[in-house]
Amino acid sequence: MPFLALQWLEDYWKVEVRFKKSDLIYIGIGVVLLAILPLYYLYNPNVPGKFPTCPFFNFTGLYCTGCGSQRALHALLHLDILSVLKSNLLFLPALIILGYHFITKVLGRLNNTDYHSFVYHTKTPRVVFIVVVVFTVLRNIQIYPFNTLAP
Repeated sequence: MPFLALQWLEDYWKVEVRFKKSDLIYIGIGVVLLAILPLYYLYNPNVPGKFPTCPFFNFTGLYCTGCGSQRALHALLHLDILSVLKSNLLFLPALIILGYHFITKVLGRLNNTDYHSFVYHTKTPRVVFIVVVVFTVLRNIQIYPFNTLAP
């Protein structure tokens, strides 16, 4: 059905749609994420029973890389940056990198240009993997200063 709408736009309005039809998946994910944001703004994830808990933490008792991300999102929507960093130290850098990636992709599609992005560098997956593993291990050490990384 969405493809018919794109075809109708192109035929009737003589509008050139520059996005690929597969981009509708990304647009749909973006719409769903934007629809979820008011929930995280209105409801505090610190209150038990409102949001799902981390299954990794429930089974192992260890904090995963994403533990504290719901609280961090709630704090970010309330512009409490210090609480964001206390909840999950990697949350803000991850959002910045994802935002950079999204903006370069959108600008590249709009301008029919392929912008160079460090996200696609050959060493990026290895660096991200090492940072995530080290962060996860350090936040589970129950000795100061590492225990400050726990949510």
